Amino acid sequence: MSPTTDVFLHLVCPTLGTIIASIMFAAPISSLRKAISLGTLGDLNPTPWAFMTGNCLGWVSYAVATQNLFVLFSNAPGLILSIWLNMGAAKLQYQEMHQSNLHHRDSTTTGDDSLHSLHLQVENDNDDGYQMNQHRRHRHDSLSPPSLISLLPSFTPHEIWVLRVIFIWLSILCAVCFIPMTSTQQANIIGSAVNV
Repeated sequence: MSPTTDVFLHLVCPTLGTIIASIMFAAPISSLRKAISLGTLGDLNPTPWAFMTGNCLGWVSYAVATQNLFVLFSNAPGLILSIWLNMGAAKLQYQEMHQSNLHHRDSTTTGDDSLHSLHLQVENDNDDGYQMNQHRRHRHDSLSPPSLISLLPSFTPHEIWVLRVIFIWLSILCAVCFIPMTSTQQANIIGSAVNV
């Protein structure tokens, strides 16, 4: 292989890949900024951002395991951006739930019985939290506005997605680090998990 080809394949192409990856990861920034300015996610679906966090975390782990700086520099900005995107989405979801709760409080004080139950976004698999909120809603009329905040779920649906993805990756990384194996086997397991 000629020196020019070697430089092109081992330096120019990976550098272009790093730049393209950073541009790709930055694509949702304008959408989140627009949603923040509007105060609502609207039709914007933040679920891919949770998987972006897991994907970038996996590739950063693979880069560390293989000591590949191009893979690291391609995915570290995406990891940081995805954390910011996920935090922004969670804030907007919480704000929407809070506003819905306040709207409900205002409508029930005017005697509108059609909105008697709180319309909180509680996942069906969290029955204990849902039952607790059902119990609390019957006494909402006597609550002051700061107390109404306690009626909201502890986590937004998006935060639950992010936590699931992070838990899966922490489990994989802990298993890879604490089970005796060669560095090649570690890199292969992390690389396989990232591609799933």
